Amino acid sequence: MDPNTISTMVLDVLTLCILAAMILQVRAVLYMAALNAVRHNPVLKAFYQRLIARGKPAKVALVTAMRKLLVILNAILKRHTPGGCHAPPYRDPVGNPLDFQHSR
Repeated sequence: MDPNTISTMVLDVLTLCILAAMILQVRAVLYMAALNAVRHNPVLKAFYQRLIARGKPAKVALVTAMRKLLVILNAILKRHTPGGCHAPPYRDPVGNPLDFQHSR
């Protein structure tokens, strides 16, 4: 075998190991955030309790809440609002909505 091919294969395996470790870390953080959110966030708490009432196992409901939390976080980043799709946009002291798209 060509030494360059071997070193490329080793690099590919190393890259996959690093990515797998990063995914596990993100999943662990997201799990804890969802666990906290289903206890304290009214939107996710109601969503989680609805799933439990339908007979979903607790872990399945929590993983679904993890995905919903990601959707809410993406909406927050996209709309520049503190609650994403569940909150009105920021307002200045007078009450006018602030437009973050054109303020930069």
